[in-house]
Amino acid sequence: MKKLSLLIWANLFILSVVAQDLEKSLLWKIEKDGTKPSYLFGTIHVLPQEDFKLDEKVKKAFGESEELTMEMDLTDPALQTKMFQGMNMADGMTLDKLLSKEDYDALSKKVASIEGTPPFAMMNAFKPFMVATIMMSEYVGSQPASFEMALMTMANENEMSVSGLESIEYQMAVFDSIPYESQAEDLMEMVYEADKMKALFSRMVQEYKDEEVNALFTSISEYSGSESEMEFLLYKRNANWVDKLGDMLGEKTYFIGVGAGHLGGQKGVIKLLRDKGYSVTAILD
Repeated sequence: MKKLSLLIWANLFILSVVAQDLEKSLLWKIEKDGTKPSYLFGTIHVLPQEDFKLDEKVKKAFGESEELTMEMDLTDPALQTKMFQGMNMADGMTLDKLLSKEDYDALSKKVASIEGTPPFAMMNAFKPFMVATIMMSEYVGSQPASFEMALMTMANENEMSVSGLESIEYQMAVFDSIPYESQAEDLMEMVYEADKMKALFSRMVQEYKDEEVNALFTSISEYSGSESEMEFLLYKRNANWVDKLGDMLGEKTYFIGVGAGHLGGQKGVIKLLRDKGYSVTAILD
């Protein structure tokens, strides 16, 4: 199994040396002298409904904010269309070409066993990560909770403007940068190592509920399996976001909601903001 390779042991050793010793909090205040403060909140994109909770400290910070900024602007009316346009693999690649017959048949059987998933034949041209995303419903149930949608509802109720740090086109293109073979390996882990993957997901949800930013970053690093994947999935995007935030922060009070896995580490959003001279402090109560 990939996570047990020597590479992972090396990655985990490096992480234990360089990971930031961050306090236990998903909510952080961003400040710089002479400018308006903003708030940084780590989300988890999808989780079981029974695990969803929006703390009072988050609601308070949200109420003090003037604009909601997330990874993407979910108010974009063309968002769904653009997402569908980026779902398929390039150059006519399909899953039945990418996978062995044994793996393809096993994946087909697994998808069919998950309630609510589309017919597997419809997914044959999908990027493997898209199929993996659809299969997440096995972990979160038929009515998953979403912090992003909860924040969007609150923004609508408060008549708050909404913005995004990257486009859906960019986010979908990230997965063209990761070899389809590598994505397929991760996807087949969900088939052949189902119990272990469920346990990993449960662990990450618990780390999130415990506001353990350091542990969550380590778990994501453990699952990704390589520095190149981390570069595309986290590090490069973190740097892009912080550059954009550098042009925004101080103008108004922003409530910035991004995946909690982006917060920790030496290349995480918190460290990068501090490197730019911002005070980023945990809100504990």
